[in-house]
Amino acid sequence: NSVTSIGKWAFSYCNNLTSVTLSNGVITVGRSAFANCPNLMSVTIGDSVTTINDNIFWNCTNLKSIQFEGTVDEWNAIRKDKNWDASSGNYTIYCIDGTIDKNGTVTK
Repeated sequence: NSVTSIGKWAFSYCNNLTSVTLSNGVITVGRSAFANCPNLMSVTIGDSVTTINDNIFWNCTNLKSIQFEGTVDEWNAIRKDKNWDASSGNYTIYCIDGTIDKNGTVTK
């Protein structure tokens, strides 16, 4: 509960990483935090996150699911660097009130 940020390159190149949970309290996800984790399939992100930096899921080609513990509007309010999801899998973001596909289409 005391972790407030995930540093840049923190878990990059963790080939056996399949899922990640960023608990409430995490505010910032650093550049390339999970880059090149080819087996990462699911991520849970608490609604305390306010900043997501570049390339956090770069080359996470099997990423399918991002579970966000807030609303679609709260997800959209997070400051995300332009390339935050570059070279990632074909994921869906699941919010408490709807879903967002990789292209940004919202379904409520």
